[in-house]
Amino acid sequence: MGKRRAGHRTRVEFSPDFLDFFSDRHAATHAAFFIDHLKPGMTILDCGCGPGSITLDFAELVAPGKAIGVDIGPAQIEKAKLLQARRNVPNAAFHLGDVNALPFADDRFDALFAHGVIEYFRDPVRAFGELRRVLKPGGVLGARHGDWGGFLLATKNEYIRKAFPLFIRLMEKNGGDPFFGRNQVAYLRRAGFQRIEASASYDCWTATPETTRRVGNLMAVGFASAEFVTPVLDSQFADHDTLQKIPPAFRSWDEDPDVFAAEAWGEAVAWKE
Repeated sequence: MGKRRAGHRTRVEFSPDFLDFFSDRHAATHAAFFIDHLKPGMTILDCGCGPGSITLDFAELVAPGKAIGVDIGPAQIEKAKLLQARRNVPNAAFHLGDVNALPFADDRFDALFAHGVIEYFRDPVRAFGELRRVLKPGGVLGARHGDWGGFLLATKNEYIRKAFPLFIRLMEKNGGDPFFGRNQVAYLRRAGFQRIEASASYDCWTATPETTRRVGNLMAVGFASAEFVTPVLDSQFADHDTLQKIPPAFRSWDEDPDVFAAEAWGEAVAWKE
């Protein structure tokens, strides 16, 4: 959950708990709006691939083509390679790299995918322009990014209700866009994409008791991390007592049978013409 400034972008550092959680993401659930555009033989680049679970799904969809995942985090690339070995997917590769300065030639890929990454960048138009550079003419881009303005939450706990507005304020302070999901069509158009199809979806965090517990424990880790607590205190967004009470509130939020939380996502498919 922690965010760290790094030049023109906000670099995101994820704990092992978050990497394990992200490893459960799959193309069928997190790229459903995009997978019908993928065909066997394509070469696809997954930008900000994290631990690689979606990338490996793409590799299976485009075989005998190839899926390449790129991420700025060494721990994420290491986990992706381990997952690739376990799943035995030979037509995938993972590389360290900055989405703002991709280590690939112009017009290199048939398809690109970006999920939950460009919303943290200070200059999303530049990032989308870099993606467009490496996309072949006629190639297709899928982008899915969060929108905290559409976040749904029902809870009796005041500290859980306080947590997400603090996250939004910190994200804005670090140069990210908490409302990226609704804004990404405009960013894509400014980056040179003209043909764009938009959609939206939700991820429910409380679908089952097991999911509720797991997400609650994950939120507890994130909101207790130094990457969150230190800048929130430094910016005087909240006091120490409030921040101490947020993690245990999440660890016990599954005890409320009426708790509900769902994250909103804006989606876009765009073509390079």
